[in-house]
Amino acid sequence: MNNLVPTPANESERIAEIRQLCLINPEPDRAFDKIVALAAELFQVPIALISIIDTHRQWFSASVGLTISETPREHSFCSHAILSDELFMVSDATQDHRFRDNPLVTGEPHIRFYAGAPLLTQQGLGLGSLCIIDTKPRPSLDKHQVKLLSQLAELVMTRVETLRNLNFIDLPTGLFNRPRLERDVSTFFSDQDLPITLVAVDVIAPRILNDIVKALGYTFSERLMLLIRDRLQAVVPRDLALYRISPTRIAFMLANIETEATETLYRHILESFEAPLVCDTIPIQTQIGLGILVLNKEKARSTDWIRSLVSAADDARENNAGWEMYSPRRDHAQQRAFRLLSALTIALQCGRSAQALLPA
Repeated sequence: MNNLVPTPANESERIAEIRQLCLINPEPDRAFDKIVALAAELFQVPIALISIIDTHRQWFSASVGLTISETPREHSFCSHAILSDELFMVSDATQDHRFRDNPLVTGEPHIRFYAGAPLLTQQGLGLGSLCIIDTKPRPSLDKHQVKLLSQLAELVMTRVETLRNLNFIDLPTGLFNRPRLERDVSTFFSDQDLPITLVAVDVIAPRILNDIVKALGYTFSERLMLLIRDRLQAVVPRDLALYRISPTRIAFMLANIETEATETLYRHILESFEAPLVCDTIPIQTQIGLGILVLNKEKARSTDWIRSLVSAADDARENNAGWEMYSPRRDHAQQRAFRLLSALTIALQCGRSAQALLPA
């Protein structure tokens, strides 16, 4: 077997798109399951797969006829399918010098016939394939069969985009949402142990936003958030992903960036919000605060880091401090004060209830 894994010319962009779409180790999806079941039935094959080609492995988003969920990329037939926008076929793997010594040919599942339609983005990036596999040699698919398999692959990509929008997009702003941030942080730490810096931009106090909604309506408040999004996007690097993690807060991640560069970015963000936001001819003066949290793999697994990030941003805004690093000591003090206040409120309510039971 040729051990060289074929690599597309746009490999870095392709891998980045796979990360953006959260296609590695995805949750099971009934639509994907139905598509591979349909492919197996249509083409009368024992195995059908939706395969995603990652840096070193291929992952199966759905499968019929296999119990495994991944294989090394160097063993993957689908690694060849992503090299072109045309369907890739092998009629008899034992007669093909690229695959005859492949462990998936010489051993389970004893692949002989393979046909894979590439899963292509609108930019032409091949993420993987929808493939059908037989354990005995077969002639090449005819034009009608090629068209059918390609159409099923297009259906897979339509579902991929739908899932992305349903699960990871904040629809009012088009930004990524909080679950997507949590997923991306988890994915980052699955690849490396370096810490990352998380930044939450808190532009409007929640109570002020509530006053805006009561006075001007929810639609106005959403248009205001679009202006906040646009102003923030204008000052941060173009390739920096933004996440709306609450009604008034937008976050982003910084990795492998020097402290001086991050502080320059923070200053630019603060300066960009000095002028009021004009929404429907109404000027809205913001009060911005940036919360900074340095997160490592251990803390990402063991702490509620989103809450810590929001706490730092609130402190920065309320103290008019510009930006503040997360402080565990200050955070714990605030939590203790809240618990005491809650306990006092409950005690007062219990006291009133007991007093009401006393005879007049």
